[in-house]
Amino acid sequence: MMKEKAEELKELLRYMEVLKSDVMGRIFELDDNAVLPPVSTVYPRARAKVLAVNGYPVYQFAYEGLMPLYQQDGKYRAAIRHYYFRSTFEACEQLSIEKRFDKAAIFIIHYFKDRIIRDLDNRNRKFLLDAVRQTGLIRDDSWRYLAVMEEGFHDPHGDHVQMYVLARENLADFLGYIERHHQYERMHPDASLKAAIIEEVEQQKNKRSEEEKMKKNRGIHTEESEEYRQIWS
Repeated sequence: MMKEKAEELKELLRYMEVLKSDVMGRIFELDDNAVLPPVSTVYPRARAKVLAVNGYPVYQFAYEGLMPLYQQDGKYRAAIRHYYFRSTFEACEQLSIEKRFDKAAIFIIHYFKDRIIRDLDNRNRKFLLDAVRQTGLIRDDSWRYLAVMEEGFHDPHGDHVQMYVLARENLADFLGYIERHHQYERMHPDASLKAAIIEEVEQQKNKRSEEEKMKKNRGIHTEESEEYRQIWS
């Protein structure tokens, strides 16, 4: 009897974990899918270019630093998300995009400044995929329309990420090309862009917080004034 009860409780825990995973996934989806419009800025622009590889176009984007881990606190997560969205939008503004992909492939290269062993599957690539989808360069980021691959290389000059967007039909050919030429094609993003955008996001949040506090204080004073008016009327 006790053994059966224990098994029932274990099964219940498994269901709860599945439910928790589904709920958190939905929360992140709702939080991350808000469209961020391109914003003009005085900061250095994100780096991007169009490659012509064996007769087909490949759109390349460069991002500073490592991709964030899946487990990040809310404030940092929001700031990093804003950095990838804004950088991608601004990069697209620089490019002459003549082709948008119905069935696309994205190849992400993580460059690490040291040789410490890291798991690529711990890095949250969702920010990049969502950003590219919002630009309209790809039709959708579901499995029906998008193939995604990742690889890591050593670069003693610093941590950065290169993303390549192309038609899925050309992926096999491109993998052979980039394996031989990635060190020549990589772009080093401006080191000040990421910090500047995150700082700007933090300043905007602080400004909104101060405005909300002032509104709340004005509301309190208005209520007090109304109370005194009623007393003396």
